[in-house]
Amino acid sequence: MSSNQATDALVDLGLTQVEAEVYVFLCNHPPATGYAIAAAINRTKGAIYSVLESLTEKGAVEAEEGRSKLFRATPPSEFMGQLSVQFSNARKQALNSIRSLGPAPPDTRIYNLTTPLQVFERCRTMLSQCETLAVVDAFPVPLARLKPDLEAASVRGMSIWAQTYEPGVDIPGAKIAVSPIRQELLEQLSHQWITLCVDGREHLIAVMDQSGEHVHYACWSSNLLLSWVLFSYLKPHILGTRVQAMIEAGCPTKDLRREQETWLEHMPEFTSPGLGDVQDLFENWDPSGSTDS
Repeated sequence: MSSNQATDALVDLGLTQVEAEVYVFLCNHPPATGYAIAAAINRTKGAIYSVLESLTEKGAVEAEEGRSKLFRATPPSEFMGQLSVQFSNARKQALNSIRSLGPAPPDTRIYNLTTPLQVFERCRTMLSQCETLAVVDAFPVPLARLKPDLEAASVRGMSIWAQTYEPGVDIPGAKIAVSPIRQELLEQLSHQWITLCVDGREHLIAVMDQSGEHVHYACWSSNLLLSWVLFSYLKPHILGTRVQAMIEAGCPTKDLRREQETWLEHMPEFTSPGLGDVQDLFENWDPSGSTDS
């Protein structure tokens, strides 16, 4: 990595341009006086000493006391560790402050997501907040990225049902259905798809390129009616895929009945949290277009 790339990376982490330049210089030329640093990066001596003071407070630079004060960069791994702890603490404080604002009013809008990072972080958030049931229909690339989060939700006791497009996927505790037309879909479609619906309360749909690095289209919504309808479609769809595979394998009728019973145990009809929210929504419906809080 070049000095310019290192400087840009530090700026992305929150350092100012001059702070990043000074830190990178000291990494390559330890130790150095403020005068030497100013001359090397073409900055005024007064500005440099102000920056050195700031970097010292941030733990990025260490100063040696003496007649000619020398400065050295804190080892990068140590400095990055400090930044990680500071970021984690700031993140927790910000999250607690935001949560203290109280719940947001119902939102029926559909929002576009534009990057893979947005898509997968939203999926992870949805799964971490799941209360009972999560259903997912996912192609191999997005499923592989979310597999640890699906496993974590299953470990927490959540019911997880997934339709996959490759055999051998194992998510402990989850019900897996392998699409019978997976080969045709993977050959004909040049995209990776994922649909995730949690508790019948919120849903996400995304279409990405084959690498999963670019989003063609993605949306998320907590629209209760849309989410519950999609949820209600995905549940029997996944059951149907499992039953079809059992029929093709020649399973006896008693096994098919047991599969349906298991499905009802995991996903009883008309019991998702989202349905309760939908019922509350319409019980409080106001003809003027608003709902009671």
